Amino acid sequence: MANPLRQGMRLSKRIEPCSLVIFGATGDLTQRKLAPALFNLEQQGLLPNGLEIVGFARRDKNDDAFRAEMTDALRHNIRSGGEAALQRFSRRLHYLRGDFNEADAFRRLSDLLFKLAESGRRPAHHLFYLATPPSQYETIAMNLGQTGLAHSASGWTRLIVEKPFGRDLASARSLNARLTAVFQEDQLFRIDHYL
Repeated sequence: MANPLRQGMRLSKRIEPCSLVIFGATGDLTQRKLAPALFNLEQQGLLPNGLEIVGFARRDKNDDAFRAEMTDALRHNIRSGGEAALQRFSRRLHYLRGDFNEADAFRRLSDLLFKLAESGRRPAHHLFYLATPPSQYETIAMNLGQTGLAHSASGWTRLIVEKPFGRDLASARSLNARLTAVFQEDQLFRIDHYL
């Protein structure tokens, strides 16, 4: 079904192939909001070939278990004829077990992202989505910076901060200072799905 909000638009911008890393991928936000939104884009043909989705979380599982978990969570969203889109979407999913405080997990993430970019013969574009408790934002950003993932020599890098951005103005400014010590302002996107 065509999106009525896109009708009449002269330009149709599509995302470039990239690796989308969801930190906190086994949580409720991913299953109830992010995965269904991405799957709907898959059904509409708006996800490019070469878009890979990497779930990063602490739970012990592999790619197959993560794919099965996401597929089960999405089944109630499938419109008639959506099974083919679900299979395409499932093939995009990868999983990396790691602790947000563990530098080695971020080195493994770097290796995986390099492998995905090489196998798809595309620039190393990275989109990092923080679907985690706010207490983890700084730790994840620092580890991305220390492993060289905050900036890509052959592509772009973005960081999406989900949920509350600080508890008040002072904590929001403090968090902003810590994030901009690692990422440039044009790399940061702050959103709150409850607004």
